[in-house]
Amino acid sequence: MYDCCHVPAHITQTHFTGSYRHAAHLDGAFTRNHLLYLRAAGKLAVARDGMRVATWKQAADGTISPRLGYPVPSFYCEGGRILSLDETGGDLVSGTLMDGRSGVFRLGPGRISHVSENDGLMGIQNGRTGAVVYLRENLPFDSVLSQVILPAVPRAHALHRDARVFGLPDGGALIVEPFDDTVYRYELGACGVSDWQPLGLPKDYRLVGMGKWYGMVVIGIDAKKEGGAIQFLGPAAKDMPFRRTDIRGHLEHLWCSPSGLGLAWLENLEVQGKPCRRLYVNHRLIFEGAFAMNAFGLAWSADGKSAGALVRLLDAGETEVLHLIGEHGPAFSVTPKNSVHEFTVDNHGRVAAWIEDNKQFHRVFWRGRFLESHPQAWNLGIVEQGIAYNGVHADVLLRIEGSPH
Repeated sequence: MYDCCHVPAHITQTHFTGSYRHAAHLDGAFTRNHLLYLRAAGKLAVARDGMRVATWKQAADGTISPRLGYPVPSFYCEGGRILSLDETGGDLVSGTLMDGRSGVFRLGPGRISHVSENDGLMGIQNGRTGAVVYLRENLPFDSVLSQVILPAVPRAHALHRDARVFGLPDGGALIVEPFDDTVYRYELGACGVSDWQPLGLPKDYRLVGMGKWYGMVVIGIDAKKEGGAIQFLGPAAKDMPFRRTDIRGHLEHLWCSPSGLGLAWLENLEVQGKPCRRLYVNHRLIFEGAFAMNAFGLAWSADGKSAGALVRLLDAGETEVLHLIGEHGPAFSVTPKNSVHEFTVDNHGRVAAWIEDNKQFHRVFWRGRFLESHPQAWNLGIVEQGIAYNGVHADVLLRIEGSPH
């Protein structure tokens, strides 16, 4: 079906017109499980543009080096991982160099920076400006048990085991961290730490979420008795006035968009003696009822002003059904027993596309219409002519862009 070429090839199908590009040739035919392993193990990484692909290359002496499109140093074979290709300051790779240095490195044409001596990966969150990488320290009796690597910060930042990190659009982060008997919040960015001050949570309240919205720091809090609230405040240096929005029930989740222009939250309350949840986007109610969703069930539009959600409902037969909803436009039901791998929302707040996982294939949909299947498909996005995503056919990694009709 697909020709291995770097020139865009035209696709004409019943419901889809567009092109595909050969992003990379994968050595050997890959099964779905093998692809999942390669991506999870940091052996295969794809940038958000879908065309820049990195894999490991093994030399005759047994050393390995990442294929990044520029000369790179050699690593020992064991433990090498490609963490991120989307760093503004360089690509993130972990492993042990031949000179004995180990940990996490930022690589670029003609440069290498040793970001951390620690490579105990805990997790990665990919954002618009790069990846936020969490590392685990092997110091069980030390209060500083973790590190975080931020796109805008040259070196890894040590954290208390109970610290929480909320990434920001500029590649920095808001951090909440306990010191002695006081919990502080501060901002960490390219210029270091700023806006350091006590968080000042009322007694018995817990922190739900934190971010920035139109330059204001937004803090979501909740308590068992009093319920939830959202606090709006500016940096201490600007002395901006404090605002607060009280929640009728309990605050379950709080989200700020990567652009800093969108704010959403989920509240849980009782209506006429029955449990009810309400989802708000920019202070506007977009969905309510007996449903559930998790912290990863919200997707922002490209401009960060609109959002959609993946929610779980019970049908008349008490069977759980997944629905995709947006601020505007129709809602869509997910194929029974399938899960949703990714979904996108357009700038008008409508659900545009999603990828379903049926445990055998990833199936790509556009506004409720099935387009095609791949052993794996990811990197879903909206482009001028429609949608774009990466898919795999045999041993070829493709970037597919087109206009469904």
